[in-house]
Amino acid sequence: MSWRDGLRKGRSHLLFALVLAAGGLLVVNIEDETLKQETNSKLHPGASSAESSVRPNETPRPVSKAATHPMPLASDVRHIYVQIGAYQSKARAAREGRQALRELGDPAGLSVRIEAFRKFYRLQLGPLTKHDAMPLCQRLVSQRRECQLVRGDRKTSSSPDS
Repeated sequence: MSWRDGLRKGRSHLLFALVLAAGGLLVVNIEDETLKQETNSKLHPGASSAESSVRPNETPRPVSKAATHPMPLASDVRHIYVQIGAYQSKARAAREGRQALRELGDPAGLSVRIEAFRKFYRLQLGPLTKHDAMPLCQRLVSQRRECQLVRGDRKTSSSPDS
């Protein structure tokens, strides 16, 4: 290998390292902003004044009550469904859903959701917060019933055999 080929390879490695470093920095900044939004945190003491919303010669403006309410935590958002079965017919899934609600005492805010998946109809109860879904799932498992916590297309499962 000539010294020119080595120099070209060295430059490409250096360029690749710079691209990776820039990508890493971008990801870290995005995660920092997301964390600030989720925790509703203020800037740390070393933050630059350019990032601050109050300039040194300005007095802070009063904040409205709507702005003082903290953002809900991810665990407080009602996006979890408890899947209690999958049936070959939509009618049977609806019937089983009504029966399950009756057995649970018709809790307020809990509704039946039926989702088609391939040849089956998934029977789900919700929407719930994760905090509310876990005890419901444990109650169903203690009754020897199937239970899966479903959020979007991600699942975590619990069953009487586990």
